[in-house]
Amino acid sequence: MAEDNNLNKDLPPQVDSSPVRLNPKRQYLLAAITGILYGFLMVGMFGWGLRNMLQNHSGLATFAFLVLVPIGIGVLTTHSVASKRPVITAIIVTVIFLVAATFVYSGIFFCVLIAAPLWVIPTIIGVILVKLFQRYTKNRNHHRAFVGIMLALPLVFAPIESYIPAPDWSRVIEDSIIIDGTPEEVWQHIIRMDEITPQEQRPSLYHTLGVPRPVRATLDREAVGGVRIGEFEFGLTFHEIITVWKPNQAVYFDVDVYTNTRDTDILKQIGGKYFDISNAGYDIEALQNGQVRLHLNSTYRLSTHFNAYGALWSDWILRDFQGYVLQTVKTRVENR
Repeated sequence: MAEDNNLNKDLPPQVDSSPVRLNPKRQYLLAAITGILYGFLMVGMFGWGLRNMLQNHSGLATFAFLVLVPIGIGVLTTHSVASKRPVITAIIVTVIFLVAATFVYSGIFFCVLIAAPLWVIPTIIGVILVKLFQRYTKNRNHHRAFVGIMLALPLVFAPIESYIPAPDWSRVIEDSIIIDGTPEEVWQHIIRMDEITPQEQRPSLYHTLGVPRPVRATLDREAVGGVRIGEFEFGLTFHEIITVWKPNQAVYFDVDVYTNTRDTDILKQIGGKYFDISNAGYDIEALQNGQVRLHLNSTYRLSTHFNAYGALWSDWILRDFQGYVLQTVKTRVENR
């Protein structure tokens, strides 16, 4: 026994080789930090880096950014934290990143807002993929390799996607409002629009999202071929060439979008490769009891790889804008 004790003294001390586990709070903090940093890295790559490197690259408005990046956040978050509720953890991290991105990169607020609902499902898919892979193999090196591949996948797929042409969708949005007035009175307020004063401006969804409010509209000639110029905040200008001219009944325009040097990230999307308004017009419908129904419709083009989803937002915002214009005409006519 004495000899055994002497032998044990000569052996090196035993080292615990089991992995060191962080306490739950630190795990959640690590998951949040890694997920958010990855998200910001991808915003930088897709918003600026890849846009300059790849021809026809659509930046943030791509499948790689809107689907593969949130999958990566779900994968990274689940790999970084041993949580009993990995889905909830990943979604919370995703929401934190999106909110932080709107403060750091104010110009992408609109893109982030559109992406927010779309990112939830891919984030959950990323969580499921990690859990399935962890069940398939217990090798930690394999786990790390899988996570690395999933994080790099958006950057691998982006060059491929840049050569896939986005489909063009043409959509027509129609709205109307009933006004107490005559067709002649309404007509004078739609062919031209005096400057909208600050007192007439009111809260609106589209303005909250960064789309500029209308300011005034002028007309050089009351006939087909005449040019109506619609001026908006921040230098946005619509040159509207008259194609239909029916006094007190209807007027239609072909629209060209112009901006000046005060372009913002939102203004660059209007009339750009993703979104463009091609034509618009008013119809005046005479009703009984001294009322008219004023119709306003706009035709726009949407060109993205996710038109079905993007159209939901574009329709909503354009309807809000048209409602704003119609309400302005109604207020002016009825106040005479």
